Amino acid sequence: MDVNPQAALQMGQRAPALSWRWTIFLVIVTAFFSNVFVAYCFDIVHLVLFGYPSINSSIWSLASGALSIVLQTAFLAAFVPSNGCRSKEYFGLQLPKKPRYAIIGITAVIGLLLLRLTFLARTSSPVIMPDVLEEYRAAKDAGAFSILFFALVVIYPLGEELIFRGFMFRGLENTRIGKTGAIVVTALMWSATHTPYVLSYLFWVFIDGLLLGWIRSRTESVLGTSIAHMGLNLIVLIEASLIVA
Repeated sequence: MDVNPQAALQMGQRAPALSWRWTIFLVIVTAFFSNVFVAYCFDIVHLVLFGYPSINSSIWSLASGALSIVLQTAFLAAFVPSNGCRSKEYFGLQLPKKPRYAIIGITAVIGLLLLRLTFLARTSSPVIMPDVLEEYRAAKDAGAFSILFFALVVIYPLGEELIFRGFMFRGLENTRIGKTGAIVVTALMWSATHTPYVLSYLFWVFIDGLLLGWIRSRTESVLGTSIAHMGLNLIVLIEASLIVA
């Protein structure tokens, strides 16, 4: 028997999610549209301020990317009410139902990163990706460290968690692939957004994505994943500051 989405909410049940095809389609299309739209707007602003449209600054690119994520999240949220479900519940913006799993997951994610950085440092391998170092140097030279910090430690982690472990996870977990499949697919899709990084780096991004997905599935919340993601980016930013210094 089909249950009306609003009735399901009133009975304390979860309203049905969008189909997996519609979920993935919306994530891809809104990502493309938001990036193109924001890049176009930034081009115009850059043209007005500097007299030419080309934007080569790492800070401008970083700010453009952060704004694109905010815009994409807003677009996705606009589709949720039409499915009879509150955006807050759909995206997993609620307190973790099993806080101990959030603590375990956050500890695992941060601990794994620290071990990875230690290993890379001892083997004389690149610890931080070049683009992160470039963004840090550009922000330092331009006196825009606050923009870098807010974008990398707040906007990117929260936005990506709402998109991948929130919206996309919600649309996949109740399909045939289940929660385990949702963890893997969201980790793969999230890793794809980090290209064209080297393969070894993408592997660790994928592992981090699996851990973040595990936190999401156990707690039914993106708050724990967001904290873990913010911690990851904060440590990377601190490491970049040590290298540049």
